[in-house]
Amino acid sequence: MDQLPRSGWDRKSNEGADASLAAPVGGFVALVCFFMPWVGCMGQNISASDAGGILWLVFLAAAGIVGAYFHFRSQRRLKEAKGPIISCAALALVIMVGKYLQFLSSEGSQMFSLRFGSIATFFGLVASIYGASQLPKDDS
Repeated sequence: MDQLPRSGWDRKSNEGADASLAAPVGGFVALVCFFMPWVGCMGQNISASDAGGILWLVFLAAAGIVGAYFHFRSQRRLKEAKGPIISCAALALVIMVGKYLQFLSSEGSQMFSLRFGSIATFFGLVASIYGASQLPKDDS
């Protein structure tokens, strides 16, 4: 009676599985927050979808993160999703940082403030990179 009954769940085989879920969850957060307010001024809010332009690539990159994760997971080749996920997230982060620096250098930027959507999108993309780095090294 020293041993507990054996269940079908083996902790060692699932190591990193929880952390790797940060990749699609972060991508989904970025997708949803794309439509939430990114900047605000005097009660008016603007989302990334309202701003448009190159920011739509952030949305496409977030969709690419979620799509890549589930595509490779369905084919049982999840380790191969690391490159596409990190590439999509890095592209989106570069675009966001570039637009933020452009925003800071614009006239009247002191009147505007960042809102939840932009901040959550940023952290969702960072979480996707972290989750991709935690993907299993092999598919066994």
